[in-house]
Amino acid sequence: MMIMIACALLLVAGLAAVVLRGGERFQLPTGTNDGGALPSNAVPVPDHRDFPSNDGGALLVHVARRVLWWANVLLVGGGVAGLCMAGAGGRLVMRLLAVTSPEDDGRLTDAGETIGEISLAGTSGFVAFGIVIGCATALLYGLVRWWLPAGRAGGAAFGLLLLLGLSTVFGPLEPDSRDFRVVGPGWLSIAAFSALAVAHGMLVATASAWLSRRVPLLRSAKDVRWYLPLLLVLVPLGAGAAAVAAWMIAAIVLSWAVAALRLKVPGRRQRAAEVESGAQVQLGAAARPGAAEQPGAPVLSAEAGTRNGLRHGSWALVGGRIALVALAVAWLPGFLTSMATIVAAGGP
Repeated sequence: MMIMIACALLLVAGLAAVVLRGGERFQLPTGTNDGGALPSNAVPVPDHRDFPSNDGGALLVHVARRVLWWANVLLVGGGVAGLCMAGAGGRLVMRLLAVTSPEDDGRLTDAGETIGEISLAGTSGFVAFGIVIGCATALLYGLVRWWLPAGRAGGAAFGLLLLLGLSTVFGPLEPDSRDFRVVGPGWLSIAAFSALAVAHGMLVATASAWLSRRVPLLRSAKDVRWYLPLLLVLVPLGAGAAAVAAWMIAAIVLSWAVAALRLKVPGRRQRAAEVESGAQVQLGAAARPGAAEQPGAPVLSAEAGTRNGLRHGSWALVGGRIALVALAVAWLPGFLTSMATIVAAGGP
């Protein structure tokens, strides 16, 4: 009973986080990230230390800080979601399905677990596996985050993509699983796991956004405390931690190579400096109501560059969202077929 109460508390905590903090926007690391919360309308200003130099060593450190920041924000956020939703929430759903099928107590599931039996070891293993799932889905979220809406809507959209694309292949709604011929009913399994998948996606987005607005780039010893949770998340991954380390090293090397090539483009560093200067001038003017604009100020050239960048960015944003919608539509027939198979499989 205490195990189920603990799982219920974790699930409620995850849902509460989505309700209370789900509206926060993801913020990229800048010089303004000092470990404290920023207002929702804050405009991130590039710090002069954030612009890489032509020195290869300095550029490598610059890139490594950002890769470590991304790994920390995504893996810790995904670990939280995996703990509360895929782990604790999934354990509660399995218990619910066992309660609706009392005549099958004692039978084994596909995972080798005994239906109706609640043990600390079994629950711990299930939750640890949920954390692994949370970390994996958070890395996927990092890839598609830019094309998703902000806030709860983006998290729900991500959860829906997980439901349509992965739940029937690697997730709990695999139609070939014999568990659906034992526990059920099928419609209850579909409803419970579908709601859990969407909630999981929303918590991944919420936790990652919350961390992104507070975790600073690792520049000094005082920043280390923000990266300690990453070590706790890596423990349940076991051998997967080595894969995460390999992914980080590959990301650092690839990002460093791309950044080095981009800095060789003539005038790129000059344009970056103009944008930085212009953004600082704009914020300075906004902080002084009524201040007159100075003709010929650097902000003019920065505004032109910003408008051009936004124009290209908007096309990429629209194109990416269309691609995600097309992907969801392509997955939908297979998902519906799988759900029909689960319902037809029976269960009480």
